[in-house]
Amino acid sequence: MGLIGKLLEYVIGAKAATSKIQPGGGFNVTLLHFGPAGDDSQPLADDACLGVETERSGSYAAAGYLDANNKPKAAAGEKRIYARKDDGSVIAEIWLKNTGDITIINDEATVTVSAAGGFKVENDDGSFELEPGGVIKIQGIEVDPTNIINGVKEMLAEAVTVEKSLSVNMLEVHAHTHNVTAVGSPTGPMLSGTPVP
Repeated sequence: MGLIGKLLEYVIGAKAATSKIQPGGGFNVTLLHFGPAGDDSQPLADDACLGVETERSGSYAAAGYLDANNKPKAAAGEKRIYARKDDGSVIAEIWLKNTGDITIINDEATVTVSAAGGFKVENDDGSFELEPGGVIKIQGIEVDPTNIINGVKEMLAEAVTVEKSLSVNMLEVHAHTHNVTAVGSPTGPMLSGTPVP
């Protein structure tokens, strides 16, 4: 015999956790929490809890929980693990898909591992990608498996253009021009009556 109730409280003890639920009828029941070994996860208040009766009369164990506020997304054969904020909204997830792809998502970034062996990390500011063939892409620059860097030529060409525009007149410094005449010219700059070389 089992019972289902709304989780009121989850308490972590020294060696185990307990769940206090309200199955209806005006009384509460405290159950010993059971979950897969090595799985440290905690339900939220208002989750539904399934309690199963144990051999001890009147004693129940919590066998599982149901999040009724977030719609399931996993397809047949998939596994999706997600964390929730205190208000119950999903904040992060790991999704093992039946295509062989794996996605890790939070509010700031996404990591995707493709079934073909590719790997991509992206956020609002940029991305890094390792393609199945070994090509690495970082913000539009590609490095192929033979270490030929594509896209750097364009960057160098742009840098040369900028340098040329700054060096149109080799005597142009700090946005003003120095007019220098031949050494010894009476119209050139003088220092203590001696022409500046």
